[in-house]
Amino acid sequence: MSHPSNPRRHFLRTVSIGSTIAAAAGLEACASSVSALTTSASPQSGREWDQSWVDRLKAPYRVVFNVTQVNDLGLMQAWMWMDGFKQAHGAGDSDLNAVLVFRHAAVAMMLNDAMWARMGITTSSGGGAPGSTAPTPPGKNPWLAASESSGTQGPDYTISALRARGVIMLACNVALGGQISRLRQKENLAQADADQAVRGSLVPGC
Repeated sequence: MSHPSNPRRHFLRTVSIGSTIAAAAGLEACASSVSALTTSASPQSGREWDQSWVDRLKAPYRVVFNVTQVNDLGLMQAWMWMDGFKQAHGAGDSDLNAVLVFRHAAVAMMLNDAMWARMGITTSSGGGAPGSTAPTPPGKNPWLAASESSGTQGPDYTISALRARGVIMLACNVALGGQISRLRQKENLAQADADQAVRGSLVPGC
């Protein structure tokens, strides 16, 4: 009996595929309940909410991943789920809807390098950049794209690579509010200015 060379990745692939039926059912129910929504202003906040991502949930296979920590786990799970369905069902990327919801601390992964530098964000100890356990210096979000100098072999578990495969990425508004509060306190900004700065630094397409 052969054993996988990387038990962690084998385990993640198994869990990702095994949980798809339940997760996809929940995502389908979510899509159905909000399918009538359009981009409109909330009466409470006056903010416009872009619901266009819901219209993209038309692939036969759908799953949502809850990402709460600043590391590669959620990105890796999404990639392996997609590759798993390709192997098991012959599915192409257009047959798959993977949705990544970045919540809690992980919402920082949806901010660009400039905001990481401005706020002094680093990856947490033990959950650092791909292939390393060392914290990332301020000013570099290692999850945006693969570094040319990293020499990483194998799949590209980055935000840019997953977006290129059609993965939908959402940032939790409550968690984003925490980042806005941090910037406001750090630079003594008005609420509106901090809000605009942080939201303006979101990864395009988020």
